[in-house]
Amino acid sequence: MKARIPFHSNAVWPPLGMVAVFAFAYVMLEGGLWIIERAAGLRPGLLSSMPEVFNVRSGILGTAAGIYALFRLGRFHPAFNSSYAAWLKSTPWSSARPLPLGPIHPVWQDGVVLGALAAVGAWHTSNGWQLPLIVFGFTYLIGLLLLLAFTQTWFPCLLLGFLWPCPLLPAMDGLPRLGIFAAIILVTWFGLRKSLQAFPWERTSSDNPPAVPPGRAKSVLEVQVQIPALSRASVQASNVGWPFQSLSPKPGKVPISISTSAAVGALSGWWIYCLMAGPQMPLPPEALLLIAGMAALIRLAIYCSGLGPSFNLWSRLASGQIIIPGFDQVFVTPVLVVALAIAGGILIRHSGAWSSETTAALVALLNFVLLSGRPTMRQWLLTGQHRYRFPVVRSAMNKQLFVSNS
Repeated sequence: MKARIPFHSNAVWPPLGMVAVFAFAYVMLEGGLWIIERAAGLRPGLLSSMPEVFNVRSGILGTAAGIYALFRLGRFHPAFNSSYAAWLKSTPWSSARPLPLGPIHPVWQDGVVLGALAAVGAWHTSNGWQLPLIVFGFTYLIGLLLLLAFTQTWFPCLLLGFLWPCPLLPAMDGLPRLGIFAAIILVTWFGLRKSLQAFPWERTSSDNPPAVPPGRAKSVLEVQVQIPALSRASVQASNVGWPFQSLSPKPGKVPISISTSAAVGALSGWWIYCLMAGPQMPLPPEALLLIAGMAALIRLAIYCSGLGPSFNLWSRLASGQIIIPGFDQVFVTPVLVVALAIAGGILIRHSGAWSSETTAALVALLNFVLLSGRPTMRQWLLTGQHRYRFPVVRSAMNKQLFVSNS
């Protein structure tokens, strides 16, 4: 008895509306060219064989393949559909079973759709049949990488972060590049399985950390990387006006660990090295200093948002206390970053053939210092000698409370 080809899901097929839009765009292009050739008395196929027309056709086919890849992920991954995830959470489903709505991984129905696009590409474009497959593959893999980050599957994300820029290196030409792409696919598949095994993806706060089994050390990438000033706005209680909202208790902030800072710094340095060694994109020391200065200012703005020094400049001069350690500690890390960028720029200019390696190491060091520099946000908010500034934009409740108290 012959084994039947599994029909995974009718939902795998692209919607009729999506197919109609693609067909309409393609027919409008070909029909317009035919009408222009007939009206101008040109030789049939003269306009259709122009390189510009080939590029337009390639753009339509590539766009269709990319949209189809996003459609596949958006329809079948629970992280995209909150109602689907909520229903799935209420069922006895586990990662050992197929997803009820349909598979996330490519199936033979995808081959039919991509085969049709590739056939049109081989017939009507200069890029042949490869373009739709390449666009679909890249869009699909990058989308899965973003979903791994969204579901906080950090270890595969870290591996993929180091693997993705490797094909840019000159030493990866030929078979090594194919090996890198095969490794990217395997790690992405491994990460997808780990992500589904961790379903449901509960967001845990620092006040209720996830239970860690005894005897197991916490993973390097289990600490969520957050921008405190941005995440703080989402956990504040209802607006009770200034200064009560600023003084109200808030969930504790888990500082970024040294290991996480080192991993992020190494990843940024590796990307810079691959970009400089592969496509030959040099990063001048001046540009590096500018970027470091902007990053230092952003960190300072995040820390000092809504806060001010306990003494202004004139009070410091009048009292003779120029430096206030409790407040001025917030400037240490930004100043150190700028100083490292200046010293690193001088070192890059004298590094000669090792400029790519030196620049990459400097970028890794700067990111490490920015993320792990002290004080942490929690230390700064609880022990910093600062005062709360009155908000510039006053809400209606702020105005009402201010008038009633005055």
